Amino acid sequence: MSASSWSASVPCPATERTTHATTSAGPHDEAAAVQLEGPLLHSIHAWELDDRHDALLEPPLAPWRIHSVHRPALQANGSPPRAPEVWIANAVEQVVAAQPEGPVALLGYSQGGKLAFEVASILLRNGREVDFLGEIDALGEYPTLRPARWWLTRQLLAEATGPRGIWLVLRRGPISRIRWRLMWALASMVPPSRRAAALAAHPNGEVTRYLEPWTVATWAVASEFDFQPAPVELTLFLTESSRAYYQADDLWWGHLATGGVTTVPIAGTHTSMFDPGHLEVLAEALRLALPQRP
Repeated sequence: MSASSWSASVPCPATERTTHATTSAGPHDEAAAVQLEGPLLHSIHAWELDDRHDALLEPPLAPWRIHSVHRPALQANGSPPRAPEVWIANAVEQVVAAQPEGPVALLGYSQGGKLAFEVASILLRNGREVDFLGEIDALGEYPTLRPARWWLTRQLLAEATGPRGIWLVLRRGPISRIRWRLMWALASMVPPSRRAAALAAHPNGEVTRYLEPWTVATWAVASEFDFQPAPVELTLFLTESSRAYYQADDLWWGHLATGGVTTVPIAGTHTSMFDPGHLEVLAEALRLALPQRP
């Protein structure tokens, strides 16, 4: 399904940062196009901290400017949307509004990487050139509970080596999906009057983290992607901890990015790569991987 067939009428959030390329709030039009001096690197957001990540990465990437592609607006009922097509169409809309023409460079961290891949796929189908797709420690498709994707579970089980390999596939795939849904269900049982206090006291708790609406929405969207292969080259910036955890050098992007996957090792873990000492390694790896623009 192309972005043009989606009715993504959600407005883009405004941002007050002056160091980043920005889009204006409200429906996209010609006035929303970003005017700036250097080439744009579109950073597709899935998490609240992605704004901070962009601010940290932009200075060492000069002359590239990071265009922060924000999550969709809240729905009329005040809750974040949970439909993947809404998130993807919103991101495509922001990218096209900021850069109506020319080759596109995309970047996504964690779940934002899944969104970035889908944005690249749509842009390619619509005739746009995508000359860079960077995924920062982003997991590709892994087995889900949906019958339509059971073929992937069967394929991974067939490729697994020994009991440990089989357990790894089941644990990282179907079992993890069941666990997420159980955590969501337990969080929904917390009385509304106690949710704010519980979240403030334990923001990263196994259950209480799912009291935050955007966290629930992000995981819900990530678990419902229906990936299709796309002829795009993908550069994966990969921590050793993630490679070891998933036992996959390409984090399961190989069968999706048919243009090939280039893996670039980076320092730290999934949550510490933006810390001092690790950030510099990531920024230099990104700088070297970005295409040359006139």
